[in-house]
Amino acid sequence: MKIPRTLFVTLISSLGLALVPIPLAASSAEVEAQFHPPETKPDADTTPKQIVWTAPNPEPLPTSERLTTVTISNKTFEITKEGKNIAPGATAAPTDGGSLIFYGTGAGRESKERLIVENCTFVMDFKEGNLKGWNVKRSAIYVQGYKEVIVRGCKFISKGRAGDPVRKTAASITAYDCLQVLVEDCYFEGKTNWMRGHVTVYCSGPTTIRRCEVAGSPDEKACGGGFWIATGLGEGKIGVMHQDDPSKMIYPIGPLLIEDCYLHDQQGNFNTDAIYIQSVHNFLVRNTRIENWRQTDAMMDLGARDTANGKRKWKGEPLINHGGIGVIENCEFSNGFFKVSVGAAGGVIFRNNVCSDVYFMPYIFDGGSWYILSSEFSNMSGPFITCSDKGMGGWTPKEGMLINGAKMVWGNNIIRMKAPPAVILANRPLKEVFLADYNIYDFDGAPNAWVVSKGGGAENCATFEEWQQKTGNDAHSVLGSKTLDAFARVPPETLPLPGGIPMRFGPVKTGLVRPVGPAGTSAAR
Repeated sequence: MKIPRTLFVTLISSLGLALVPIPLAASSAEVEAQFHPPETKPDADTTPKQIVWTAPNPEPLPTSERLTTVTISNKTFEITKEGKNIAPGATAAPTDGGSLIFYGTGAGRESKERLIVENCTFVMDFKEGNLKGWNVKRSAIYVQGYKEVIVRGCKFISKGRAGDPVRKTAASITAYDCLQVLVEDCYFEGKTNWMRGHVTVYCSGPTTIRRCEVAGSPDEKACGGGFWIATGLGEGKIGVMHQDDPSKMIYPIGPLLIEDCYLHDQQGNFNTDAIYIQSVHNFLVRNTRIENWRQTDAMMDLGARDTANGKRKWKGEPLINHGGIGVIENCEFSNGFFKVSVGAAGGVIFRNNVCSDVYFMPYIFDGGSWYILSSEFSNMSGPFITCSDKGMGGWTPKEGMLINGAKMVWGNNIIRMKAPPAVILANRPLKEVFLADYNIYDFDGAPNAWVVSKGGGAENCATFEEWQQKTGNDAHSVLGSKTLDAFARVPPETLPLPGGIPMRFGPVKTGLVRPVGPAGTSAAR
């Protein structure tokens, strides 16, 4: 059954900001009940698992382990065609214009190979082969089944243009079934195709991407793709590695750390999100800037589903609840939008960020929760809370949205913007799925309405006061130009977060805390 687009609009409204009024003297049991309403129980139990938050702390690469190593450094590659396999232990890089292809001798868990590529330049302009068919060999670097992958200090330029076949350039770097992956201090420019991005990591273990920049082409902005990290199971949208021998699978994948990166000025089309994270266990994105990512894909697309419509199983059980906790903090976002399909996971915590001209479009289901906390918003596009897909269909899961305990929590934020025609667009009742309090709404005038329902059962609210009374939301929130100092003494236990992550009310440090991007590029500022 396909969910109508109008239900998409219901999404966030359903997620509705509904932090029930919480007296500061409330007991912990009362607080827990208010912020965490009872979950509905579907036929299959999709209640999120209790997951302990552990921040990704990858091992420094390369390790001291004795591995068969391929090292390529200080070279320039003009890549015009699909390459051939470079054997483990090779001492020379190809010079025939082919891409660099590396296949390990075993599965990633069993591999004894290491790849190091550093201080190289890759210019991708594929001219040979079936450019309309998908082929991972049309990556500048494709590596599969290696134990360690290190790419650092490299520059990748794609010569793809808007009129090229959509599958001409698969990626700059693709790692598949690799146990550890590190990409750092790299620069990426130009167009990949409409599937994925410049760095794609599938079915792999601990992954770190840091101090990297993804830029649009200086000639045109019809470019796309940033970082894609996904499982091969469920909604990972890629083939399943070792499906006949699951003992070899790297699953769940991750953890993942993305930090100090700059992604900007792209006009990608279909599956060219700036950062796409699917069913990673756990992930942390911090001190990263994404701006001018504007067309039909998102600045961030986050999910943890793994259900594959119930068809895939792991150890006899349907693949659900295998997503970890995700944290996005001290980042800056402008001129773009979010897609968040949290799924049956520990939750996504979005905190201490700065957003301007951003359009939110989450669709949350199967017990997923999205916590938007201690962030600053300005010049938001249209209604501040909406799940309209702006005419873009095909993303809605058949399970529906905002079901099975899904919720959105909205606390300790400050929103400064022109008064929107409606603050919230909603197609579902908000009371039990949208929890909000201790926010500051600083509009330059009175909105025409606080909540506007486009059908589906949500109650219209003409004023902020009516929103508070009907839903119990924003009981302590204020309208006007006040600061978050007003909430500095709210006890942290007022809002329990998943995984034991501490909450902090009152003013916080938001936005970047250090320069982003590799040294020597436009991002290093």
